[in-house]
Amino acid sequence: MADSLNYTVDEDKRKQKVCVHWLKKSCKKGDDCEYLHVLIQDKVPICKFFQKNGHCHKEDTCVYRHPKPEECGATKKQEPCPFYERGFCKLGLVECMFWHGDYEASIC
Repeated sequence: MADSLNYTVDEDKRKQKVCVHWLKKSCKKGDDCEYLHVLIQDKVPICKFFQKNGHCHKEDTCVYRHPKPEECGATKKQEPCPFYERGFCKLGLVECMFWHGDYEASIC
């Protein structure tokens, strides 16, 4: 049990991502932080909401990265929903993780 309480950082993984707390100006670890305290865009973690949904409600105020599709592969929201393509998705536009076509065109 005591071993599980000892926190050690894998030196191979140390300082490979930007500290999101540092981005928010709230990191309390300073030089002891295992994350980068310098802004390198491709080392900022990807926003989980953007990755899952293809958009983020925080937009420009989000501290996480919102990469272009070609930078990281398609998000689920960019892949077509196989159920919607067949005519009906029981999850609907909001809950489904997949793309339901051009929403604005479908409601006109």
